[in-house]
Amino acid sequence: NTAANEAVTFRGGLNNYGTFNAGTGVYTFDTYSQELNGVVSIPNVTVTGVTLTNNNTLTVSTALSGTGTLTQAANAILNIGGTSAITTLIATGTDNTVSFTGANQTVNNGNYENLVLSGSGAKTLQTLTYTVYKNLTLSGTATTATVVGFAVGGNLNIGNGTTFTAAGFPLTVTGTTTVGGGTSGNLTISSATGAKIFTGLVTVAAGGTWTNTAANSPVTFRGGITNNGTFNAGTGVHTFDTNAQALTGTIAIPNVTV
Repeated sequence: NTAANEAVTFRGGLNNYGTFNAGTGVYTFDTYSQELNGVVSIPNVTVTGVTLTNNNTLTVSTALSGTGTLTQAANAILNIGGTSAITTLIATGTDNTVSFTGANQTVNNGNYENLVLSGSGAKTLQTLTYTVYKNLTLSGTATTATVVGFAVGGNLNIGNGTTFTAAGFPLTVTGTTTVGGGTSGNLTISSATGAKIFTGLVTVAAGGTWTNTAANSPVTFRGGITNNGTFNAGTGVHTFDTNAQALTGTIAIPNVTV
């Protein structure tokens, strides 16, 4: 317990298998590379000049900062509820998940294994190309727009109440793409620049909306389309190639190439 919300410095790591009440003081990890084990919730974390490895579950509700490195081990979970300005975030450990759970957050540059954008407001992507090796999930009322390039090696899940905008640069999804699933959920293509390639099945669920009418971008499908919502194709050429596919539901596409 830190009833006075005092600042604390760690230089040998932390194992929590009991109850850890951090308070709002800044918790600094410095001098030596360290590990976190167990379920740890610390509102303010600063990593200075060393590598801090999260082996289990770390929740940072207010600020993650510092000149050091936070590394996600295999199967680790990192929940970021506030700002994240740490110099280096390495989130490529097998099956690890990073979730941005707050409002109007900036997403750290780099590659992710599983990335969740939840909470509310805009999740701002920065200037480098992002790769999510497995699944990208939007939930709550989160919105985001691609900046340079975005590759999803697994599934793209755009949940009810969320919006994903492909804005001007390549977007590739290797797994399935699901848009909506309740009363809303939107995938919007806002620019014709860069390839838009969907290798897995694209499902526009009831209440979901696919919109390409402003950009009229060419789109390539390799897994087919199931439309139970609203599918606004635009006049860009929609190409179906590589794999035999099926179209299910009512779908209007002005320009189709098979």
